Amino acid sequence: MRAVVIGMICLLTIALIVIGGLRQLQMGHIGTLIGYSEDNASWAVHQLQAEQQRLEIALLNARTGSPRALQESALRYETFASRQNVLATGVFRNNLQDLPAYGALMAAFRGFLSEHDPMMADGLQQEEVEALLAAAIAMRTPTNAFVLAENSLLNRTQTDSRNRIASVERISIVTLVVLGLVMLACSGYALVVLRRAQNSERSLARSKDELRRALTAAESANAAKSSFLANMSHELRTPLNAVIGFSEFLEISAAERLDERQRGYLADIRTSGTHLLGILSDILELSKLEAGKVEFTAARVPAQDLIDECVRMLAPDARRNGVAVEVSGLEVLPAIQGDRTRLRQIFLNLLSNAVKYSSEGGCVRILGALEIDAFVSLRIQDEGIGMHADDIETALRPFERLRDAKTSNLEGIGLGLTIVKTLVDIHGGQLDIASEIGRGTTVTVRLPAESHPGHAISDGRLAATSAPHALDESEAVATG
Repeated sequence: MRAVVIGMICLLTIALIVIGGLRQLQMGHIGTLIGYSEDNASWAVHQLQAEQQRLEIALLNARTGSPRALQESALRYETFASRQNVLATGVFRNNLQDLPAYGALMAAFRGFLSEHDPMMADGLQQEEVEALLAAAIAMRTPTNAFVLAENSLLNRTQTDSRNRIASVERISIVTLVVLGLVMLACSGYALVVLRRAQNSERSLARSKDELRRALTAAESANAAKSSFLANMSHELRTPLNAVIGFSEFLEISAAERLDERQRGYLADIRTSGTHLLGILSDILELSKLEAGKVEFTAARVPAQDLIDECVRMLAPDARRNGVAVEVSGLEVLPAIQGDRTRLRQIFLNLLSNAVKYSSEGGCVRILGALEIDAFVSLRIQDEGIGMHADDIETALRPFERLRDAKTSNLEGIGLGLTIVKTLVDIHGGQLDIASEIGRGTTVTVRLPAESHPGHAISDGRLAATSAPHALDESEAVATG
């Protein structure tokens, strides 16, 4: 619709410009038709014949020898002679200088002036009157011929101008008619486009209604899925705990009666059960977060104590992988406002991934800082394998992992960092990831300090839906 309106405006503008140009052309032809007052050459042409006749009459009167008549004849001679300069230097309309009669007249003028100008040096004398009268009568023929030629050319020019004015008027009328037809066509097209737009709006409204119903159905299905996963995970955890417990009991109580191969089988059962229990725990945790069934207790959590606790819990894994863990800048930080269990879960996941994906002999650094807006910033840097910047978005999606030769043998289904992201959002914080291939990954967690104004933990369900790109434990750190 906007394009149609713009097109109509452009057409109207072009039409106005064309009509204005035609009007200007018409005025030019009218000016040619009526002449211009400043055209001195044209004025001289029309006065030439009269001046020649006045000169003849004055010379006829000068035959009497009257001094007054001789003086008037001399003045008439000078006036007539001045027409030569006007015709030679004036503004020539219709190219009068191209007329053959103009060349003949100018040649006669030059001869007339060259022969009789010396006679006027001391004024006109009685004996010079007859010769000057004969020369004036001789100038009558080229003068009359030039006047007739100029009149004929002027008549032709006026006829052409009238014809052109009529043509301009016809073109203007045709232009207006065409413009009217074009505007009428554009108006019809605009009505068609408007009708289509109205139909599209109605279709869009119906599509929105269908999409809203589909979204409601999807939310219901997602809630049912989350409830199912929560129930199933709970039902599976009970027998798994029994399997893990009995395998550990057998390893201890029946160790002397079992051979090496049987003890290996028991160890595999315990390890696999523990791994599966961790996966079910992650699924159950994510399901509860999405369903909004997780309770949070806000409390004052010292950052130094929180990180020290997480480092102690991961110390065996760090020693086994040959990775050093360094902590700095936490002693001056204020306490964090949040749920201690969930905060510990956040940093256990992040530190576990940092240790898991660091090379032997590498170092994981935990740096703390207090930001101006009353947020505590905790940065976890590793020297792991890293990832491309374009892969970060993929790593942030749940249940997705970046598979390569270095990470294919590591455990994880991609839920740890999903839970981390959701928990950080619930606490009103921010999670940022920066990574580079071969240089490691830096994960920055910004959490409100206890002095942060107006801070309150968000509802679990709300926070889960506000974080569509949850982080993937194995992916984000694997890329680090």
